Amino acid sequence: MKRIILLFIWLTLGFSGIAQNSETTLREASQNYNELINYIDQHPEAISDPGLKKRFARYESFWGHRVDHEGNYAAYYRSLIKSIQNQDRSENTRQVYTSLGPRHINTPDNIGRVSSIWINPDNSDHIKIGSASAGLWETLNGGENWVCLTPEMPGGVKDFIVHPNNPNIIYGIAEVHNNGMYHHWGGYGIFKSTQGGLNPEMMLTDIYQEHAGIGEILFKPGDPQTIYVLANNNVYLI
Repeated sequence: MKRIILLFIWLTLGFSGIAQNSETTLREASQNYNELINYIDQHPEAISDPGLKKRFARYESFWGHRVDHEGNYAAYYRSLIKSIQNQDRSENTRQVYTSLGPRHINTPDNIGRVSSIWINPDNSDHIKIGSASAGLWETLNGGENWVCLTPEMPGGVKDFIVHPNNPNIIYGIAEVHNNGMYHHWGGYGIFKSTQGGLNPEMMLTDIYQEHAGIGEILFKPGDPQTIYVLANNNVYLI
């Protein structure tokens, strides 16, 4: 199992262009996600090549939420194998899905993955989604037409929350898109909109500058005036 894990990591990272001594050190660190991230933090020159930075960012984006709290990969593979073994392959249980978009709408490229979604509890045709590459989007007719609410944002939206008593108030995690930097999966700050997603204001951008990622944002239960921001270096209150 360990050999399979290491092989996947090296295929993902593509460290073939690194000097032999650096490669050996990275191979040792790659046996544990946390150790590898710490190593790159201390030795950023190991991924100085722009293409390598981009591949490392993809690796971190994939593994950041899949390893256990100690940085071990094995738990994910055990879960994956168990899921495959338990999968019901009966034709009668397969679901048919229809894409609702948005795709290639008013953007020079695809919007990327859909990272989060909100459906108006009073109107199921009113939907907002966070996209990895093109900000926050909204449809008022069940997906037939979409509008980007945050065209001024340079990247995407990792996650967002809507105030339970006032849907015009939205907080979200702004995600760095395609800049070749690691830690991009954790977001580069928090944005707030009091206009349903329009004209967002940024805050807590220093978290990203300190190479710390934001993993989740949520309202305090019973008190939506208090917002928790969960980063990998602290818990912040807004």
